[in-house]
Amino acid sequence: METAMMAPRTEFVMASVLLAALLLVIVFATVVHGGDGFQLQSVAASLKWTPAASLAALLASLAATAWHRRAVMQGKRWRAGGMTLRTLLLLFLSFPLLLAVWALTVIWVELRWAAQPASWQDVTAWLPAIIVYCSAIAVVFGAVPAFAIEYFACRRYLRRSMDATTSKP
Repeated sequence: METAMMAPRTEFVMASVLLAALLLVIVFATVVHGGDGFQLQSVAASLKWTPAASLAALLASLAATAWHRRAVMQGKRWRAGGMTLRTLLLLFLSFPLLLAVWALTVIWVELRWAAQPASWQDVTAWLPAIIVYCSAIAVVFGAVPAFAIEYFACRRYLRRSMDATTSKP
């Protein structure tokens, strides 16, 4: 019986998105609420930032695989470490922007349907601080674990994409 496998790019993108979301929850739950221990409330509080991290990972992994395809067409070979650095660079550069968009969307929804909404200026006054704080936490505490995890995803993607281009039908 033959099993259907995902395309290498699809698998890489899905793995990157899931790993980014999981890593963000773990880092924020342990760093922000570290003194209290790893509790369910800290996990729930960190879940509100996962859409921004997941979208950043999605865009970064799609861009990295497109970048890899162009490199292959030019006859260049990538290694897993280089692809990991490129992917994480794209992820960490896009995360603050996507975090700002996500926070503004959440603020807009809450202000629109809140029973007693605050003013837009009062609510957005803390936005720059949150973006800087969350981005710094993500980079300082998440860069090394993200590299370690993403390295294996990149290595698998490169191995599978090489097999897909060299195998005969």
